[in-house]
Amino acid sequence: GEIKGWVEVELELEEDMSLICGPDPTACPARPDDSFDVDLIQVHIARIGALVEDVKNAVENYNYLVSWKDPAMTSLSLIIFVLSCIHFDTEYCGSLPVLL
Repeated sequence: GEIKGWVEVELELEEDMSLICGPDPTACPARPDDSFDVDLIQVHIARIGALVEDVKNAVENYNYLVSWKDPAMTSLSLIIFVLSCIHFDTEYCGSLPVLL
C-alpha cells in the first residue's frame, strides 16, 4: 500500500544566557584581518550576475514554453506533465515543464 501524509515538526529554541552575560562569558572570535580585496568583491559580484542571468534565462525559457510559439513543444510538455500527474502525483512537486 501507499503511505501518504506529512510530517509536522515543532522546534523550541532555548538560549543559554550564561554564554553571553554572567561570571564567565564566552568571548567572541577574533575579527578577520582588515585587508580589503577588490578582486574578491568583483568575483562575488560576477557570480551574483551570472546567477541572475541564469534565472532570467530560465524564466525566458519557461515563458517561451507556455506561450504556444512552438505548439509541438508546448503540446508535448503538456502531455508529459498530464501523464506524469496521473501516474506519479507530480502535481505536488511542481510543474514538470519547468524542468524541460
